[in-house]
Amino acid sequence: SHAASTLLATTGLLSTLSIVGRMCSCAESCEDSLSASCSSHCQWNGVGLAFAFKACWAAVGFLLMAGLYTSQRYRYFRHGADYGLNPTVAFWEYALCFHAHYGIDHCIGGVSFLVMGQTFEGVSTILGQGLPALLPLLARIAAGRRQLYNVTARFFEDRQFRNDSAFIAALLDGVSVNVGDDWWVHDADLQAWEVGQVWAVGESEFTVRVSLPSEQNECIKSPTKDYSISSGSSVDTPGMESHSTTPRAKVPSRQIPKASTVSPGPGFVDHVQPLGGRGWSTSQLLDFAARNLRCIDWNNMSLELFDTHSKCGRVEGNYMLSRPLRANERIDYFISHSWHDDAEQKWSWLKHIAESFIRKHGRFPTFWLDRVCIDQLNLADGLRVLPINIASCQKLLSLVGETYAHRLWCVWEMFTVFAFASGDGAHSKIELVSMASGSRQSGFEGLLSFDISEAHAYDPNEEARLLRVVDTIGRRHFESRIRDLSGTCLKNLRVAETD
Repeated sequence: SHAASTLLATTGLLSTLSIVGRMCSCAESCEDSLSASCSSHCQWNGVGLAFAFKACWAAVGFLLMAGLYTSQRYRYFRHGADYGLNPTVAFWEYALCFHAHYGIDHCIGGVSFLVMGQTFEGVSTILGQGLPALLPLLARIAAGRRQLYNVTARFFEDRQFRNDSAFIAALLDGVSVNVGDDWWVHDADLQAWEVGQVWAVGESEFTVRVSLPSEQNECIKSPTKDYSISSGSSVDTPGMESHSTTPRAKVPSRQIPKASTVSPGPGFVDHVQPLGGRGWSTSQLLDFAARNLRCIDWNNMSLELFDTHSKCGRVEGNYMLSRPLRANERIDYFISHSWHDDAEQKWSWLKHIAESFIRKHGRFPTFWLDRVCIDQLNLADGLRVLPINIASCQKLLSLVGETYAHRLWCVWEMFTVFAFASGDGAHSKIELVSMASGSRQSGFEGLLSFDISEAHAYDPNEEARLLRVVDTIGRRHFESRIRDLSGTCLKNLRVAETD
């Protein structure tokens, strides 16, 4: 902003000097030439008046623009952002004024040509340079500064948000599996995870060598009660419905033990695992997400979709409840929720949100819901573009219940919004709804001390992948953003309850 503003100011000054120079050159030329034609063109009540006015406008316009920019910037920094314009808005206001100055300058020049009888040059200058340069100012006056800037900002921010989300998806998809890495294998009979070591990596699969029960191997069994099941939105890992009611192993991310280096021989068993990532580029991820993006209409939503004990629409039935997007359609809400939180509370809040939306917009809202918008038969690819799906929605609707902050996939969904967005931009993108029993304030208060190390996924391998990406962007920064957002929501809620 500083560099661009300096450039504009310099350009404005040079433009003023250029105009004055041209006027003086014309005057000298006309004094040296005593021809009748020159004399007629330089009469004071014609061209002389136009050029004088043009020179005055150039000087006054430049001073006004410089004064506007300087005063607004001073007020902004002097009063701690409570008054004046922030650097970005001040820059665009200055640029708008410069365009208006440029347009009026050429309109005056066009009038000068008309006065001198040069009709073609006059009309072409006015219509070709003057009026087009005034269009941004006319649009700002007609729409208002806030509305115009908000629309423009949303356009660029949404586009950037999708690109940022694709970058995050590519980071997650690009987490590699290397020989010697620790890897966890699930034992369905014991309902436990066993840690092993990646022994070999092929083109489409890799081998994990796990020692048979001994002192070298640690097996973590499922606890009697656990809130760390898989993803907050779409996954408790593949087969969301089939796993949603079974207790899972709670694997703290900072306590995953290291597997000892082992050699081939008796006492070990090999497990062949498919390679999950495809190494897609951001453009490939964006293209896949656009082709497979779906939403569910409000009239197809029901309480049964949030009930983990319900048999509503298994795999194929669920997916048929959603539909592809229409041309230029944008999904209103991405529903982020924990499958362990109360289904009736979620449904009650969704009805309230839908009713408010209908009153405001005169239509029913659309939603992205994991259970119906991801093809459960192709779950891995659906999860691969989850950040892009979030960016494709107007808002991330976070239904914060008792277990929400302990679910790493719920946290991951919020992370995709906070990773690169500004504070105000991220806050406007997320709508937090506290579903805590008793006081609604307790739900937000629980996030004031948010710590991502207390959030877990059902699959410790997925947990490790997600946390690697979070650490790449900045874990502490993300935690502070969550706490700031919850503090803002808590403050607004207290004000509303007081009123």
